[in-house]
Amino acid sequence: MKIGILTYHAPFNFGANLQAYASQNFFCSLGHDTWVINYVRESDINPQNCNPSQIEGHFNFSQNTLRVTKRINRNEIYSLVKKEKFDLIAIGADAVWNKRVREDLEVFYAKWLWGTDLENKVKVIALSPAFMGRTYSDLTEGEKKSFRDGLLKFSYIDTRDAWTRYIVNKEIVGYNYIKTLNPDPVFLLDEFCNVRWEIPSTQFFSKKYYILSLPKDFAHTHTKIKQMWFRRFKKIVNKHGYQLVELPIPEGVSGFKFDYTVPYPIDPLQWFLWLKNAKAFIGLRFHAVVSCISAGTPFFSLDIYGRNSSKINRILNLLGIHCFDNNVNRSSKIRNLLDGSGLESYRINGDLVYFISANKVFRKLEKADSSLILNYKEKMVSLFKSNMQDMLNAVKQ
Repeated sequence: MKIGILTYHAPFNFGANLQAYASQNFFCSLGHDTWVINYVRESDINPQNCNPSQIEGHFNFSQNTLRVTKRINRNEIYSLVKKEKFDLIAIGADAVWNKRVREDLEVFYAKWLWGTDLENKVKVIALSPAFMGRTYSDLTEGEKKSFRDGLLKFSYIDTRDAWTRYIVNKEIVGYNYIKTLNPDPVFLLDEFCNVRWEIPSTQFFSKKYYILSLPKDFAHTHTKIKQMWFRRFKKIVNKHGYQLVELPIPEGVSGFKFDYTVPYPIDPLQWFLWLKNAKAFIGLRFHAVVSCISAGTPFFSLDIYGRNSSKINRILNLLGIHCFDNNVNRSSKIRNLLDGSGLESYRINGDLVYFISANKVFRKLEKADSSLILNYKEKMVSLFKSNMQDMLNAVKQ
């Protein structure tokens, strides 16, 4: 079968690149002729969204490491699918059902396909799509109807998280249409990451460093308390024989003085290997946590998503109530990721330095049970593969 993956593969974002890579490799491992449809939006390659030195790392990966079609815009998707004679279009993973740009939303419920001569020839499935946002309530009734009509034509449909499933069922479809939750394909990444682990010097070796990813210029605001927390944590890490490494986000570095900062450009697969080979990870971003689970690396998540009431969260966190704040951030994709995993306590909805001591974070990570992480990873991988078998069965009907 010839499969075209239509997703966010090109943004200057490690997770976006890697979810496309894992999806493509999974279908190829089953013997399918699989391509990533090279739909690139202007926002994907906006240099304002990335440190200039890092742009090369993402661009080369999305255009050279991935197996991509010729580059197209949204108006050329139908013609490409027809020319390439795809049998199946897999839409997702990632937050492809985001409503911020209406035309993008239309691309990812395949409005370009329905009502054409290809509608009965090309199957469409949803592969772990998600929606980063609160609701669809501000869509017009016409937009909701078009979205609904498109989804009802999918041969197989799932979502990456319970929040997306709930919102789409409630506000778009109107009943419990989507039932299946499907893990992010990055859970499978360790199976397909066969590149060589390149270390910068002999001072770094497997499981002998802690790694942090913090916001760009994080040290430049509320500097004293952040510097104090960082110095304490670095001192503890060094005292126990570890180096403290910064894994920068694409936008830029934090401004703290680490033992080592991974230099740009960072290839997405090397980014994953820095996480895999670490003793533990602390930081933000959803796919960094998924990558840690895929690799069995202990982590502590600084959850920046789904803050429906940041003032309430701040008060709860200041009171030390880090678990109960889940009541006010149901849409957080990291909360959805960890719910029911046994790893919920490795997440905080708020700013690390204000809400939890450096010593407490270190002790928690030192005591982390890697087997619990790997067991959850295996559960997610098994579920993904089972769902994909159901999908393939549905497509054959």
